[in-house]
Amino acid sequence: MTAADVSAGRFSTRSRLRLSASVSLAAVLATVALLACAPTVSAAYRRTASPLGGAVAAASAAATTAAHATPPPRQSPPLVSGSASRRATDGSAPASDALAAAVPAPTVLTLSPAVATTYIFFTHFWWEMFHNQLTTLTTGLAVAKLYPNAVVVLPPAVGVPARLPSPGGAARHITLFGDYYDLPKLKAVQRVMTLDEFLAPGSQTAAALAMVPPGTLQLPKASQEDYEKSLNLLGDLSDTRISVPLPHEDLERTEQYCDSLPGSVYPVPAGDGGLSAFQLVFLDRLHFFHFCTEKFVPWWYDVRQHLQPRPEYFAAVSAWRATITGPLTVIHLRDLMDGQRERDEEDVQRYARQVVDALRHTQSGGSARPVGVQADLAAGSLYLSYPPSGKNVGRVAALFREEFPRVYTCKDVYECGAGVTATMAGDGPSDIESLFQSPHAATVMETALSMSADHFVGNVYSSYSRNVGLWRKMHGKSYSIVKGFGEMRRIWTWQL
Repeated sequence: MTAADVSAGRFSTRSRLRLSASVSLAAVLATVALLACAPTVSAAYRRTASPLGGAVAAASAAATTAAHATPPPRQSPPLVSGSASRRATDGSAPASDALAAAVPAPTVLTLSPAVATTYIFFTHFWWEMFHNQLTTLTTGLAVAKLYPNAVVVLPPAVGVPARLPSPGGAARHITLFGDYYDLPKLKAVQRVMTLDEFLAPGSQTAAALAMVPPGTLQLPKASQEDYEKSLNLLGDLSDTRISVPLPHEDLERTEQYCDSLPGSVYPVPAGDGGLSAFQLVFLDRLHFFHFCTEKFVPWWYDVRQHLQPRPEYFAAVSAWRATITGPLTVIHLRDLMDGQRERDEEDVQRYARQVVDALRHTQSGGSARPVGVQADLAAGSLYLSYPPSGKNVGRVAALFREEFPRVYTCKDVYECGAGVTATMAGDGPSDIESLFQSPHAATVMETALSMSADHFVGNVYSSYSRNVGLWRKMHGKSYSIVKGFGEMRRIWTWQL
């Protein structure tokens, strides 16, 4: 079997046998299911055959539904940016709308541009994986660009212990930028600081924070616990919003309007010692606000070319690439339903053909050009990025292993980073262990590998693939994104 066969959609005889076997098994299972349902269908027909029986059943069902139904959420009119009021309700509107309009709306605050420095804080959702967190961080950077004198205080990472010993022995927060991603590169284009830098003893920011009277800080109610844990501050819950100078649009119909965000503002007045006036801005978790920044804030795209792993990750990847043959193609496989349903053989082969077709006509610098999949895949090396527990994507990976001679996975790259030494990582930083043996190390290693590869094919439903694809686009490197097993009703607003 050759790579040309694969590009034409012809997989091996074993794959075709698996397909025919799955079709036969599906037919048998369908017949058994139909026979099993026959008594239920017959009973349902007997119940509905009697008009009285049908009426009793309908009344009982209606009573049960009424007793257990959850009332629909109130649909409130949208907020007016810069005002605590809502839009006026039409006199002919239903009573429910009038009732919703009577509910007090949260106050919408406008940040003062006259304040010397505005420190913007935000948090992550607990479920955000590494690249979801990167999207949230990019969104926060874009929001900060809308305000003069804004400094982003980078939140602690999710998925790792809140504090780990630093090389010097002191406890510190773990952040994506600094611990995994290149913080100096980001600081060169935007005003940011880590939470530890903000809280550093003797700093102006720590002195300003110390001026906040205990219990007076207003914290966003949805993420109060996150702020209390990271800042050790207690305060009242706040139901206010921050005005954002963007259009009043709900792009995803989720009641997330682009002209305001849940959050609070605490002005810190000038005090002794020459401290300037500060604004402490606490935003709620803003992951889904990325729909707004993608469309309305150009900086969202500009900043992405500066977001990349630390140089040590690229150095380790470069050392590994020196040991393999020919051009490197990285394929990221993803299935949203893995673990919930088993894909049939036709779907598995279709996914593999999508990848090969994408490599035949991939993008480079915004234009399509043939890559020569036969030459690059047959003579070069193939790296497959997918979760080891993924059964469906594992079957796709098996097809590529059958057809191509050199296929690698995370385990082949220094045991997913655990075997990296100071020599491999360049100049030998003092935090090799925290760099390459932490929970996110394997993801960052694969990210660096995907960014530096000759070709990359990702999955449109993966934040990992989209982040890598956008970075490669900004740097004029070839990439392609496929739908794979895609079943979502629509693609998000990401534009690749």
